[in-house]
Amino acid sequence: MHPLHHRSFTVSNSPLTHEKKKFYLDRTLVVILLLMTIASMLAIFGSLPLLPQWKNGVELLVKQGLWYLIGYAFLIFLIFFGIDRLFTGIRVFYWILLGLLILLLLDKIINLPFISPVNGTRAWFNFPGIGSVQPSEFMKIVLVIMTANVVHEHNQSK
Repeated sequence: MHPLHHRSFTVSNSPLTHEKKKFYLDRTLVVILLLMTIASMLAIFGSLPLLPQWKNGVELLVKQGLWYLIGYAFLIFLIFFGIDRLFTGIRVFYWILLGLLILLLLDKIINLPFISPVNGTRAWFNFPGIGSVQPSEFMKIVLVIMTANVVHEHNQSK
């Protein structure tokens, strides 16, 4: 790639060692990501008049923007603190999400107040004022990261 497309950062390779590793930020990839973000926000904005009266389109637009901000903050965290911290913390998220999934199973037996059916499925936790969360969607991401960690550890042991 052309050298103008990269910006160099020095990040720690591991919190336990003091060796530094260069990280190159691909500016072309960042521009593409930002263009996709803008295009999707414009698509949501363009669909606001087509939404039913009971659906608050502005709230939908704000929530989507908030999720983009959370995603970009997570990417910046990974760039500056390294993927090793992600691998060490992912087990905590795994156990938390597993507990939440077990609560969803328990809801079949006992009716829990913070779980209500959505389209006939009781798979969402509803938090008033915040919204609903489906733990199985987050578990998919966590399992992919844990699998990558297992492969990484296996390759390191060779």
